[in-house]
Amino acid sequence: MASCRSSVSLAAVSSAELSGEATDDASWRRKDCGALIRISLDLNSIPNHHRQREKGLKKGKMAMRTFYNEIKGMKVKELPGHLKPMFSMDYVKNSVKRGLDNYHAKYIETSSVDPLYHICFGGMIFSYLVALPEERRHLQHQQQHAAH
Repeated sequence: MASCRSSVSLAAVSSAELSGEATDDASWRRKDCGALIRISLDLNSIPNHHRQREKGLKKGKMAMRTFYNEIKGMKVKELPGHLKPMFSMDYVKNSVKRGLDNYHAKYIETSSVDPLYHICFGGMIFSYLVALPEERRHLQHQQQHAAH
């Protein structure tokens, strides 16, 4: 019986194993077992970058909640004074640097394949956006000639 060690392992189950008579690990790999299949999922074998993505979403929500809690008790007149330092060049530089450091720690140091996906999909989106004005002009020209 074939098994996949990464996240899901499949094994056939005989009637003897269902009744509890056979308990050794070799019995799970017999080819003459019954038709029932046992599926076991090992959560520790799920790739780390999938768990990190979930954590990243939670961090984003927590950052918004923290920001909301900071400004919740302020008066409207105090808000510009609180937000103005966040738009300074130093703050933006530090935020970008922190983001790049986090990206490096999350994807580059873990030898993840996700940066390759980011480049491929980013390149496709960028090329689509660059070609979009020409496509719109072409579509408009086509519609004008269809009306005549």
